Amino acid sequence: MTKLEPSIETQLFDSLASLSAVADPGWYQDPYEVHKLRYFDGDEWTGHVTHAGPVPCQHCYSHGG
Repeated sequence: MTKLEPSIETQLFDSLASLSAVADPGWYQDPYEVHKLRYFDGDEWTGHVTHAGPVPCQHCYSHGG
């Protein structure tokens, strides 16, 4: 019997779950692969994204980051 590779959706879910469990607030590679970076507030991915690199964002740091 051949072992199948996990689907891209399964791999994405697994990486999001592991990051969400241990990551500090900050800019990370966009797990949805739409933008270059996406801001993680320590609890969940936000709508703050950038194509160029990390940018200062008052709202992003209001969660203690």
